[in-house]
This record gives sequence, C-alpha cells and structure tokens, in this order.
Amino acid sequence: VLSSIVTLVTTLSLSAISTNGIVRGGGAYYFISRSLGPEFGGAIGVVFSIANAVAVALYLIGFSEALEVLLSAGGYAILPGAKAITNLSMYASIALVVLVAIAMCGMKYVVKTDMLLLVALVASIISIFIGSYLPSNYKPDAGFPGFGELGNNAAPVAKGVAGFFEVLAVFFPAVTGIMAGANISGDLKDPGVNIPKGTLAAVGTSLVVYCLLAFTIGAVAARDQLLTNNLILRELSAWGPLVIIGVFAATLSSALASLAGAPRVLQAVAADNLFPRLAYFGVGFGPGNEPRRAYVLTFFVALGCIWVGELNVIATLITNFFLVSYALVNYSCFAASISNAPGWRPSFKYYSPWISLAGALLCLGIMFLIDWLTTVITLLICAALYGYVHYKQPEVNWGSAAQAQVYVNALRAAHKLSRVRFHVKNYRPQFLVLVNTPQFHDLTKDTGAIVRFARRLGKSGGGMIAFGSVVRGSFDHHDEDTVARRAALVRDARDWLNDQSIDAFIHVLVADSVRSGGQSLMQVAGLGGLAPNTLLLGFDESWIQTIVAYREDERLQEEEKAAAAAAAAAAAVAGDGDDDVSSAARSSKRSGKGATAAPVAVKQVRRARRQPGRDGMSDWKPGEYVGLLSDAFDLRLGAVVVRGLTQLNDRGDAPPSGRDRIDVYWLVDDGGLTILLPHLLGQSASWKTTSLRLIAAPQGSADLDAEQVRMARLVAKFRIKADVLVVPDRSKPPKQSSVEQYNDILREAQIRPSKAEKRRCLRFVRLAEIMQRESRDAALIVVSMPVPPANTDPNLYMSWLDILTRDLPPC
Repeated sequence: VLSSIVTLVTTLSLSAISTNGIVRGGGAYYFISRSLGPEFGGAIGVVFSIANAVAVALYLIGFSEALEVLLSAGGYAILPGAKAITNLSMYASIALVVLVAIAMCGMKYVVKTDMLLLVALVASIISIFIGSYLPSNYKPDAGFPGFGELGNNAAPVAKGVAGFFEVLAVFFPAVTGIMAGANISGDLKDPGVNIPKGTLAAVGTSLVVYCLLAFTIGAVAARDQLLTNNLILRELSAWGPLVIIGVFAATLSSALASLAGAPRVLQAVAADNLFPRLAYFGVGFGPGNEPRRAYVLTFFVALGCIWVGELNVIATLITNFFLVSYALVNYSCFAASISNAPGWRPSFKYYSPWISLAGALLCLGIMFLIDWLTTVITLLICAALYGYVHYKQPEVNWGSAAQAQVYVNALRAAHKLSRVRFHVKNYRPQFLVLVNTPQFHDLTKDTGAIVRFARRLGKSGGGMIAFGSVVRGSFDHHDEDTVARRAALVRDARDWLNDQSIDAFIHVLVADSVRSGGQSLMQVAGLGGLAPNTLLLGFDESWIQTIVAYREDERLQEEEKAAAAAAAAAAAVAGDGDDDVSSAARSSKRSGKGATAAPVAVKQVRRARRQPGRDGMSDWKPGEYVGLLSDAFDLRLGAVVVRGLTQLNDRGDAPPSGRDRIDVYWLVDDGGLTILLPHLLGQSASWKTTSLRLIAAPQGSADLDAEQVRMARLVAKFRIKADVLVVPDRSKPPKQSSVEQYNDILREAQIRPSKAEKRRCLRFVRLAEIMQRESRDAALIVVSMPVPPANTDPNLYMSWLDILTRDLPPC
C-alpha cells in the first residue's frame, strides 16, 4: 500500500507535467529538466538511466531463480557441478542477450513481445485466484488449511525475520513500472494523453492485483509457508506450471521495459549535451532513432550487476535511485505550481501542489528508513552531477519552473529592498558604466579594460553594475535602422558579457545625443533599491580632435552660407541682365558648375566631418562629456573617470607586474568615495597584495605635522589601513616646462582662459607635477575629481582632467 501511495502521487504529478505542453523523448529526465532546469535534470537523467539498467539485472536474477528451481527439480543445470550463483548468472546473461537483440530490432518488436508476455502473466494470475478457491488445494498438513488464516497472519511477524523496510526495499522495484510509458515518451503517438491515462490505469490495476493476491494468500496459507516457501503461488495455482510461466513473463516483461527505457533516457541526456563525454550515446539509428549505442552500454551495466548475483543488495540500490527520481518528479510539479508562471497550464487537473510536495518528502523519508548509508551515497552522486552541470553552465533555455521562481524571488527581494531605508553603514557603490560602442564584441582595448575594471570594482564592493550605451538616432517616422541597431547592440552586449562571465545589467537607449541618453540612463536605470549611485566613464581621449573637427565644421557651415548667398546674388544679377548673360547663368546652374558648386562641396565635407570616429572624433559633441558629469553631480550621483587602464594586466583588472601600491589624492570631501573605491579594490584577490597610500597636498602654509595627524585620524575613522603622506609644496608655482606643456593643450584645443581661470589652471598644473613626482611608480592613482564649475568653459575643464592624468599610471 505504501509503495502504491508513492507511485500514485508521483503519477498525478507526472500527469500534470506531461499535459503542460509538448513532450519529447527522455521520460523522467525530460520532465525534470524542463521543470527544474538542466542541473536537476542532468543529475536525475544519469541516475535514472543507471537505475533502469540495474533494474534489468534485478528482474533477470528473479527470472533465473525461477528457472533454476524448475531445472534443478529435473536434475538439469547449464554448468553441472558449478555453484548455484554461477548458474543463476549464466541463465540471466543468456536472457539479457536475447532481450537486447529484441530491443535492437526496434520498439515495435519490444511492444509485441511485451503483449505476448502480458497474456501469459494475466493467465497466471487468473490461475492463482481460481486455485485459491479449489478445495483440492487445501492441505492442512502441508501448510494450506484454506480460508480462515487471515486473522493468524495479521499478527506481527516474529523477531529475526526481515523488517518492514527491508522487505519494502526488495518489493518496491515491482511498482516502478509507472515510468515505463514515460520512458518511451518520444515513441508515443500523443504523450500528453497516453502517459496520464496509461500510467493511472497501470497503477490502479497493479494496486488491486497486489492487494487481492496478498489477502488471498494470507487467507489460505499458514504463516510458515508465507515465510519460507518461495513458490507458494505455484502450490495454490489451479495449474502449477502456469505460475512458473507467469513468473517468467513478469520478470522478462519488466526487464524488457527497463531495457527499452534506460537507453532512451540516456540518449536524451546525451543529445542535450549536458555531459559532453556522453555525447557519443546521443546518436540514434534508423527511422525510430533507436539508441543502439546506449543499448550496448546498458547491456554491460546490467551484465555487471547480474554477476554480482545478490538480489537484495541490487534492490536496495535501485530503490533509492527510483525514489530520488520520483521525489524530483513530485517536486517539479510543486515548483511549477507555486511559481505562478503564466505558462503553467496543465490540462490534467486532478493534482495538488501540496500533495506533490508531500510525495517528494515521503520518497526522501522512505529512502532514509530503508538504508541511510545508501541514501547518503545516492544523494552525494546526485549532488556531484548537479554541481558538474551547474559549473559547466550549458547554454539551454527551457523555460523551467526554476527560472520562473528566480523571477518571483527577485521581484519579492526588489520590493523588500525598496522599503529598506538608506543607512551609511550599508552604502555600497552601484555603478552605471557608460560604454558607447557600436559592438561589444569589437571593443577597443581601452574600452574593454574599462568594462573589466568596472566588473572588478562591482564584485569587490558587492554592488550592482549596469552597462549603458546610447544609440544616436530617433524613433520618429518609425526609423527601422535605429530600432535594428539598438536590438543588435542589446543582443551583442548580453552575449559578450556572458562570454566574459560578467554579471551586469544592460541598458541601451535611443537618443539624439550621448548626453541626453546618459541623462535618461542616470534617472531610470535600475529597479528600486537596485539603482546606480555612481557614474563611471572612460576619459575621452579624443576630446581635442572633436573640438577641432566641430569648429572646422562650423567654419564650413559659414562658408556654405556665404557661398549660397553669393550664388543667390549672382542669380539675381543674372536675372536683371541681358538675355545672353541670363542664358549663361542658367546653363551654369544646370551643369552644377560656377557659383553653385561651392555649397555642394562644402556640404559633402561637413557631412564627412560629422561621422563619429572619423579623424579621431568620438561620439561626444563638445561640452557633452563635461555636461554629463555635471548632470551626475546634480542628480546626487558619484562620478568616476578612468584613464590608462590598458597599462594594467592583459585583462585590465589587476595591477601591472612589479607595482604594488595605490596612491590616493583626497583633495576634497566627497563623502569618502575617493578612499572607499581603492579600499574595495584592494579586497579582491588580484589586488590584495597592493598597499594603500593616502597623499594630502594642503594649500598655503598649513601645519604639516597637524595635517599628518588629521589625515591619520581620518583614516582610522574610516577603519581603512593606509599609509599617510603630506606633500608640503603644493602652493609653489609650477615649472615653466609644465606650464608650456599645458599651454600646448590649450592652443591645440583653441581654448583661451581668462586671467582668473589661468590662476586656477596653474594650480592644476602644479598638482599634476606633484603626482608625476610622487606616483610614477604606483599601480593605480585615485584623485578627487573637481566639480565642474557652472560658469566655466567645459573644454577648459577637460584640459584640467587631461593635465592631471596625462603620462601617468592608470588613474
């Protein structure tokens, strides 16, 4: 009854799963993998294949025991003089070869053979029931007194006899046939209909037959016969030999069903390539896609178990394998139900997720009660297979309940996080990294290093990281090219980040400029508490070329306007002149020569100049880069600009060889972000060997000793281990060579600062000198970024960032 309860609950769960969409080959593996994901599916697929292969040996050993009794009664043996166990193994091996030959011929012959065996089995059962009511079979002296023994046999069994769970372990494989139909799901005409109807009918029929046989035998036979007589049914049958035929039919049909199922489950696992070494067994042959290679493997597994010869040992092992498979079938139904996924709509309605959960727990409980050591070994095997598939991360997308549950859990966590009030102790940087590139798989070395460096910062701080990119264009007039470019960039970004094992969100916006797109990203990226609080940008190395190009573009526009005005004036004059002059002007206008040719040429040059990437131009328009930094500060976001990361290791996320110090120039109070970022970076394995040095460069005649003490206390307050260095000479004027270098930048960018701005420029030049002197051997430099002044030329601000970070280690 307990076995039937397990199988009935599992059948209900199996029926619900099998009627929720298309069912393909693979049986239990297919159901579990598509419900709980490839990790659970792969583990159970292998275990279930082994269980069915070992079950073949169990059934054939039962067959050989019956055959040996029959032959030994007549004095026959295949190997006279050999041990009984050897003869049993020989009988089972011969039967195995015959069954494999039948299976190799195709599923059609397997079904025909099973139907013949079923006829023999039904006749045998009928013979037992008829014989139980024949008075001629009642022999009190032989232990068969007839009806009336049921009360005596209902009493507890004497000590020293096998216990309940030991008997259950041996008996349970007799009810594992519920998966016979599911195992050949790929060969069924309509699995969604055939599996529920056929399996429920099989469970109901077997339950009735088993119970009737148990009560009938218990009612007519004495207890000693029940405990010692292995062929008691033959004694009770109307015709004894028919029972032997029935035993042959039962064991051979069960063996054949398992032999047909195990290779198909293994073939399905191999075809999904969850275990690359099993791919050889995924190949099918013939019109029925027969798994002949898997048949050969199943043959050798069963043959090895046959020669073990100990039925009880084998039975305990495969009982655990079947039970863990059934547990996951039940849990699959439960998980799919509670995930509330819209796609979970089984047409079979006679199930309950809570009964399925109870069935899963019942299976696990029975496993431990039968043999806790075998159960632990079984679970360890499943865990090892699960871990392997999880580590390999196969590229499959089956819409499993596990995926649906991830969404449910994430949504709940996001809502919960949005209700948590901010506290400075829980602050962690969450980066929005603006990566403006047409293709992630074609990143420049510098941009690729920025992406990997951002990944390192995000992992070290435990915060989220989002990559944003702006596609310049518009949705006006249903611009299909813009939509296609955005979709391609999203796909490309996801694929590239997955290839690089970078956990990040992707945001791609369409906007008429990088700045407007960046403004939108900073405002809407993220979800609730998972929103970026720090903008990270790579330094715009081509900012000067962009300024020059756009100014040249403006000049060409002016020339175009002047040429157009001149052409209009010439046309007006021509219209007032004589006919010959007018005719010549019209001829010139039609031919594209003369005065109208200049505007056309100017327009072509201007169009070429506006192409992003041409002549070193970036996607940024002049002033956009600094404008976006100002926007970040206005939105109360932190801002980080990185430069020179290609000097790090090949991947751009570890210090260069031979350098083990991070220098931090904390110039303004930014809430501690300047010191927090290098501290978090130092927590990662690749940066753990680096030390932190905090450099203070006070202006004016500050007390250096007092400044040293103040900075040391500040570091202690932040509980960050760092050395402190106070630089005394920041107020000195910069060297003339440094000033000339900076003036070259201004001239090239065509920037003309005011007198007041020049004094501020010199302070940045002096700070750059100090950084060149103190930090040329650093692995990384972190310096507080000045806030862009409201009334200052953004190009001048870019010159400050440029001189501060030029010709230095990564900043």
